[in-house]
Amino acid sequence: MVRPVENERDLQRLQSLPDSEFRPEFKAQVTNLRNRIYKRTRPKMLNGKALTGEMLLELCLAYTEAINTGSVPNIQTAWSYVCQNECQRAINGCIKAYEE
Repeated sequence: MVRPVENERDLQRLQSLPDSEFRPEFKAQVTNLRNRIYKRTRPKMLNGKALTGEMLLELCLAYTEAINTGSVPNIQTAWSYVCQNECQRAINGCIKAYEE
């Protein structure tokens, strides 16, 4: 990939630069890379349902907690917990949208 910017000082502070400061070639290469990644990856699935990052994290935390307490992780219980949390998030989002 080409350097994102020409100026060395700007290179040291990339995270604070607006997108308009990046070289067009760099932006095109990043877009191409992002598209290739999205086309080649599939979402993580469990019980036929695509997991969001938040759901996957909740599952990992449930498994880790079970292992750290000396018990065997129960996949079905952890999945039920994740589904309940996802439903609660949806309900909260609907209530917020209604109130607005």
